[in-house]
Amino acid sequence: MILIFIVLILIVYFTYQKINSTGNWPNVIGTTYHVPFGDVPAMQACLDGHYLLNLNTKLGKPQVYRIWVGPTPVLLLAHPDAVRQFWQQHDETSIERVVHLGWSLLLIMGEGIGFKTYRNRNRINRFFHACFGIKQVKYFETSYEYQIDLVMQRLQSRVIDACDTPLDVSSQFRYLALDAGLDMFLGTKSSRYLSQLHELVDELAVVMLATFNARYVNIPGLRWFIPYTYYLRSKILTLRHKWNNLLRIIMNEYLREDNIEIDADGDSILVRYLRMERIGRKKEITYEELSDTMIEGLLAPSDGIAATVANTLILLALNPEAQIEARERILNRLPPGIEKTVTLTDLDHLDHLDHILLECQRLLPLFVFNVPELTSCKMTLCGVTVPKETMVMYDVQTLNRCEDIWPKPMIFQPERFQLLNEKQRKALHGFGNGRSRRCLGENFVHSLHKLLIARILLAYQLEPVDNERDIDKLSRIRRPFIYVPRVVLKFIPIKN
Repeated sequence: MILIFIVLILIVYFTYQKINSTGNWPNVIGTTYHVPFGDVPAMQACLDGHYLLNLNTKLGKPQVYRIWVGPTPVLLLAHPDAVRQFWQQHDETSIERVVHLGWSLLLIMGEGIGFKTYRNRNRINRFFHACFGIKQVKYFETSYEYQIDLVMQRLQSRVIDACDTPLDVSSQFRYLALDAGLDMFLGTKSSRYLSQLHELVDELAVVMLATFNARYVNIPGLRWFIPYTYYLRSKILTLRHKWNNLLRIIMNEYLREDNIEIDADGDSILVRYLRMERIGRKKEITYEELSDTMIEGLLAPSDGIAATVANTLILLALNPEAQIEARERILNRLPPGIEKTVTLTDLDHLDHLDHILLECQRLLPLFVFNVPELTSCKMTLCGVTVPKETMVMYDVQTLNRCEDIWPKPMIFQPERFQLLNEKQRKALHGFGNGRSRRCLGENFVHSLHKLLIARILLAYQLEPVDNERDIDKLSRIRRPFIYVPRVVLKFIPIKN
């Protein structure tokens, strides 16, 4: 028994040494590997999302540094120069996207676009951009405007009922992304299933949060001996079953029509797919890719878009001069002396509202790191040489606060985006990174955010409840892979 115990100790010791050696890259600094999950428990326990930001400061603000995701060493890029050097050397077309982020996340996302290889991602991108391109998004502006009308009506009722009591801003926009995106994704026939779709959004949030918190169930082999594995797997499969059943019901409603073969500019993604099937055209995507990318693009973003709007309102409330400036710019776009509801057409080319969104994403990013990349070759980044297939991620908060890139980085200044230099343009990553890793709904989010912020600013003066001005001290709560504000604001109606 003693001999077996000694052998086991030696196996553990040499395994630990071997794992550590995989991250001993020349000139790198960072954390030490802690068995078995590395830095993951500390990131999960950090409720404000500042773990990487604080770690970078503790390490002396290096431009690159190492952390551990389980037994895998990860190089964090913490300066735009490191990001630029990475993309100069990295060939994303040559990498098969095999990033192990846990079986449960892969089971949720399935054949969705997020974890596809370069070529497959581009193929799916081309199909979805039939609705998501800049020109195509305009066909659905009436739908966005209608949904924001409903949001403003609910907000007005809440403000009246609250009687000057502050409101929790993020909760006001819980289903905005799904409601506004329905016509684009599923078409007008899907509106009668709105309550079921809202339930799916809530169920997805639950399983995504469970996936984010998962530890031992992600250890190969060991997970099959843990009862929670089977519970989580059952919850995910039940969610997927409900979604696919509902999607098939909506599909059958369209298939009963005779005119589905006729192209129309405002066709939804679902109708375009069904037309492709009916006329026997070569399939651009499979049903599984369609269904799973809709989970990723329609159901999953609800918390993220709600938090982005809430963050914007918080920053405007904390900066009353910026709020007044934005309101005046919007009013200048409207005909004088005529009472009307502002539309997206009124806001065409009002870049200042887009700049507010970019500044919001810079100061209060939802994601503290991006979807990982694997290096396509051996490369040197800011003096640190890493081998091929090293996992690389962005330290998003630190990147967004580099003083040599963003002067006075902690000040809310949307105007800084009017004239960007080359380094600043390369430092923008609010909607993804690389050539093919862009967010599918970027144009959709810009339109939705611009119109909603404009409507709110014309109707309400926003005021914070307390005197806290340090955005790092604002209350935040963790949602699946993102951090959202838990802040209340006063919505004071503007007369005339």
